[in-house]
Amino acid sequence: MGKRTQVAKYVAVDLLGSATAWTLFYLFRKAYLEPIKYGYEVPLSLDQNYFKGLVLIPLFWFGLYTLIGGYRDIYRRHRTKELGQTLLISLIGVTVIFFALLLDDEVASYRYYYRSFVALFGLHFGITFLLRFWLTSATVRKVHDRIIGFNTVLVGGNERA
Repeated sequence: MGKRTQVAKYVAVDLLGSATAWTLFYLFRKAYLEPIKYGYEVPLSLDQNYFKGLVLIPLFWFGLYTLIGGYRDIYRRHRTKELGQTLLISLIGVTVIFFALLLDDEVASYRYYYRSFVALFGLHFGITFLLRFWLTSATVRKVHDRIIGFNTVLVGGNERA
């Protein structure tokens, strides 16, 4: 398996995870938050704004992960590093999305904003981390099983070298 294939897997997992998180967040807003705001049930419909978000939000996350180098040195990743990076990038990305797209919503109370932020962060981080953890674990397993290896030069001069 080549490096390009492995990078493509990470890209696919990130796009799938962010699209799934955005869909669940959109449905959460329609089913839970908007009835609080309007005082009555809002029909669940996937409108034009949803589909715009479904295209643009995963591209935003892809750009953000590319910008921080999330697709470089993929064979040297480990699960702890994955946790820290995903947590930090999720916090940054959700904050940007929140201020760019969600802050201008009409709300009944500011708790709506807090719930929106926490829901989007929880969904994105949870889904993305689980998918990346699964993929990184598979990669680490291949390194440990010596399916994937690294070119190494050993330098020494006696029998112990």
